[in-house]
Parts: sequence; C-alpha cells; structure tokens
Amino acid sequence: MVVNEAVLTLLRPKPDLSRPAREPADILAAAQAAVDAPDGLGTIASYATEVALPATGTWSNPGKGGAQADIVITAPEDGMPPLSVEIDNCYESAQVLAA
Repeated sequence: MVVNEAVLTLLRPKPDLSRPAREPADILAAAQAAVDAPDGLGTIASYATEVALPATGTWSNPGKGGAQADIVITAPEDGMPPLSVEIDNCYESAQVLAA
C-alpha cells in the first residue's frame, strides 16, 4: 500500500470541485488546495511498479542478482528522465540496501 500511496503523491490527481456537495468547509478547503497545488509527474500510465532492473540478462529476461525498483516513472512530457523509486519500510538493514 505504501507504493500505491507514493504513486498518488507523485501523480497528484486533481479532484473535481463540482462533485463535493454539502461537504464540511475543511473538506472543501482541502480539495481546493489540491486543485491549486502544482501538477504532479506524468499520468497513471507513466508509472510501473515492481520493475526488474537487470544487472545481468535483458529487460525481458533479467538474470539473477538484479535489483527490483518499487516504482519506475517515465514522464518525458514533463522533462524528466526515467526515475526509479525504492520504498524502504525499515525491513532491510542499511548494508543490504547499499549492496
């Protein structure tokens, strides 16, 4: 779920302000703040999760020992190079992550 939350945070979808009806003022203010915030990166199609980054082999047939990115973002329309994101929930030591 943390990976999904990270994708939504980077994507920054904009709410449709015509939809909230009779919502409390704090909800309406939060929705307006999201609309006024800067755009996110790419579209939902720009994101892939659990992508093998092969140290050996090929992209379609990665060899053993390669890393796996939690998220890979390709959004050239936003002037960004491909980005990989690793989400660490403190299950691995710093030495394992560095390796």
